[in-house]
Amino acid sequence: MYEQTGRYYAFFGPHATITPVEEKFLAHWSNGKHHALDFGAGLCGSALLLARFGMEVFAFEPSPLIAALAMDRLNREGDLARSITLLEGPTEALGESFEADFILMRSVFMLLNSDQREAALEAVFRH
Repeated sequence: MYEQTGRYYAFFGPHATITPVEEKFLAHWSNGKHHALDFGAGLCGSALLLARFGMEVFAFEPSPLIAALAMDRLNREGDLARSITLLEGPTEALGESFEADFILMRSVFMLLNSDQREAALEAVFRH
């Protein structure tokens, strides 16, 4: 689905924010965690929030188009954004030696077909 809608993510830019309710939710569930994997990171709004919580964040975006927009957004932010590791590529290739104690997979899951969902779940399980 990204192939059809991805270019429109640029309209959100820095305004793709996390709501106060989402922030409270993420703060609660990430409390005491140190290493986060944000799978399907999109424009890295969640990754930025998790980094602000003091976590080491590995943001994975399977869409090259969205990853380019995310990199642009991160480059416009401060030092905190540059502390996020952003990787893009096919889900099956996600094999970094990164072990997360907090995994976030937000709306990307609904954009995937059954085979892609299975690959995504296998990828996050490895980490």
